[in-house]
Amino acid sequence: MAYLSWSDRYSVGSPIVDAEHHFASEEKYMKLAGYPEEELREHMRIHEELVDEIFHLYARLRGEEGGATSGVDVGKFIENWLSNHILDVDKRCEPYFRRLIASEKGDAA
Repeated sequence: MAYLSWSDRYSVGSPIVDAEHHFASEEKYMKLAGYPEEELREHMRIHEELVDEIFHLYARLRGEEGGATSGVDVGKFIENWLSNHILDVDKRCEPYFRRLIASEKGDAA
């Protein structure tokens, strides 16, 4: 069962990033697009916090940390996090991605 179905509202204006939303490639493309360095570092920190939280949730699922949780709870957490992250934090990158794409199209002409 898919928790998060793709919708155009999640588009950040870059087919490359929209197709993946994997952190390393997203961060690389943000840098290439000229996203401000300080904001990029903050964005990367947010990604790292999610990875840390997923490890904690996994440990809770396995009973290695207090506060048991279920797979459904983990799925809902990830769905909510991704949706909110894309619609808020990632959307801030959209103008940078659009400028980069426009400049690449201009270079190809």
